[in-house]
Amino acid sequence: MALTRDIIPMPDWIRSELLSRGMLTAYEARPEYQRNDYLGWITRAKLEATRRKRLDELERGGVYMRMVWRGLSPLADAAASIWPAAWPSDRAKSPATMDGA
Repeated sequence: MALTRDIIPMPDWIRSELLSRGMLTAYEARPEYQRNDYLGWITRAKLEATRRKRLDELERGGVYMRMVWRGLSPLADAAASIWPAAWPSDRAKSPATMDGA
């Protein structure tokens, strides 16, 4: 679903920061409206310290602009990308049953 509000282009400094923190994949996994809102929220901050705190929030995950967000955190995204590769191809197991039971 396309956004109906103005799309905020990602500034180069934010892209560089996301890459240097290893957050670009987690950022791109968020819904389009959240990515757009975060760009506006971060770029509207007047102080560098505030921009950094807002990037820190995005990095922690579990929140969306200071509100609880039930999407995956960057750590959960990383775990989800590793576990399926470790599962036998004939049947998927949850991490709790990976002992072969």
